Amino acid sequence: MTTFNKDNLRESVVQTYGPKAIVIPTVARGTDIADTARSSEPMHHPYNLLQNYTLTGTASELERVIEEQRPFLGKVSLSGQATVWYAKPNTGKTLLAMHLMIEAVTKGGIDPSQIYYIAADDSAHGLVEKLHIMEEYGINVLSPGHAGFETKTLAQVLKAMIHHDAAAGIYVVADTLKKFMSLMDKNEGRAFGELIRQFTMKGGTFVALAHTNKQRSSDGKLVYAGTSDIMEDFDCAYVIDELAGVGDTQQRVVEFECTKRRGNVAQTAAYSFTLDAEATYAGMLSSVDEVDPAAVDAFHKQAAIRTDATIITAIETAIAEGINTKMELARTVGTREGLGRQSVVKLIERYTGQDRAVHRWDFTVGERGKKVFVVLPTAEGAVD
Repeated sequence: MTTFNKDNLRESVVQTYGPKAIVIPTVARGTDIADTARSSEPMHHPYNLLQNYTLTGTASELERVIEEQRPFLGKVSLSGQATVWYAKPNTGKTLLAMHLMIEAVTKGGIDPSQIYYIAADDSAHGLVEKLHIMEEYGINVLSPGHAGFETKTLAQVLKAMIHHDAAAGIYVVADTLKKFMSLMDKNEGRAFGELIRQFTMKGGTFVALAHTNKQRSSDGKLVYAGTSDIMEDFDCAYVIDELAGVGDTQQRVVEFECTKRRGNVAQTAAYSFTLDAEATYAGMLSSVDEVDPAAVDAFHKQAAIRTDATIITAIETAIAEGINTKMELARTVGTREGLGRQSVVKLIERYTGQDRAVHRWDFTVGERGKKVFVVLPTAEGAVD
């Protein structure tokens, strides 16, 4: 049987695969298997072409290239990752991105000269206004049509940075994503996602701002626009939505909800900012403030109460009429309001308890363990 070892291989280039020529060793005759066994290096079949691409033994080299994973944009973006934020137009995603970039410099210790904010969806006046603000902190601003930069330039530059190992420690914020690729084209989405993956694998950080569809899903949630390729290829994805009914006419509160998560990023985060028509952009930026998670939880509870208000009233009315067991209530209210009994049962259970700020009724246990519901007195300040 013919075997081979390191010393008796004759090499010849037989074909080119990908970026480099694959050298296929040709086995010489008369090889002794014992010679192979004595070799200090592992031997591989000459046609095992995967061995040309192994990274084993290069961990230390790669470790020097990758970026230490730390927060970049608050709790909703990590360095060394690709993150996408989806929101409706005029939700405040650009304002929040700028606020968090400034915090990354002033509080996070990130070198501003390594941050590149690409304003690709702004008017000339808006660009100048933002440029003045970012110049104060030393953050780079790029915009298509200025200094020779165009939307197609981004991909070209990233490819060159990847090729020359110049991506490590670089932060790119692209506003908005649709200016650099077609969100509706799967081929473009796949190619762009692969490019950004290579950029982050070389130590870069990429954050894209994008839009949601106009129509919400059946459960009332915002849905990202375009194909799923960016969502699938990026490390983290957030949908930003306004918390309706929170704050006042002079303030907006928005919440980030994570729909794809890798690493130690927040599942949710909320921020408030002014809507004062007289405020300058710098004034709006200075008004941005993170909202305490406990307050956000309270907002959601109050919003749920407002959404369920009609059914809550119907249940309270039925209880007042003497219909006061769970299944009787489910049957009666379901018939009156055109709801399934299970939906009514869930609402009954949701608002059952003794905390008058949250719950609307409680029960006592009667004969044979029957639960008899009674309406709680309204707590001061509770939403009716």
